[in-house]
Amino acid sequence: RLSSLVYIYASESVLLHKYFLNNIFLLQIVFFFRLLRKCYNFFCYICRTMENVVITGMGCVSSLGNTPELLWQNLLQGKSGIATIQRFDASAYTSRIASEIREFDATGIYSTRDQSRFSRCIQYAVYSSLQALRQAGIAPENENPERCGAIIGSSIGGLLHCYEAAVALCTRGPSRVSPFYIPMAIVNMPAGEVCNKIGWMGPSYTVTSACATSNHSIANAYDMIRLGR
Repeated sequence: RLSSLVYIYASESVLLHKYFLNNIFLLQIVFFFRLLRKCYNFFCYICRTMENVVITGMGCVSSLGNTPELLWQNLLQGKSGIATIQRFDASAYTSRIASEIREFDATGIYSTRDQSRFSRCIQYAVYSSLQALRQAGIAPENENPERCGAIIGSSIGGLLHCYEAAVALCTRGPSRVSPFYIPMAIVNMPAGEVCNKIGWMGPSYTVTSACATSNHSIANAYDMIRLGR
């Protein structure tokens, strides 16, 4: 009889324990869904209060044209910007083709002297940024410069100037390295020069993430505007 009572007590303890654990699990589920609902309500509130973002202007420098209209027209016609390399002697290389930018003229934004002080990477960025401003109908002088900025992605920057500085250092000594080497080569100069040229004093930096650089630059700018930064 004693052994029977012990067995019944043990069985009831197991059942109570399982019931308690099941209730805890149910409470956790209820708590999770309540938390999820609060997060959803907060997300909806943030979406209502954040700024809307639209693309109002575009600019480009490419092997198929230096305006968005010309680039799009050439794409629709099935043209290719890939051709034999002309900028340097590529006869020693296995591949001798590239998508070079041709017929680019920066005289409208830089003097001949200034063109020698800014890498092509910087000139392309400034040229296309000014195009985008004109297309958007934005007059920089009418905007608050502290609320305007530039986020421009680039994987390397002025690579040619890194090469030229290295050759000059190794063959002619440190005194022959151009003092403009650093501002022409560093990767954040396109964004910095765009802000300097226009007079903006807001965020100015560069995103570098290989082939995803352009997408991440757009996403960062999108977040800046949406969050009112």
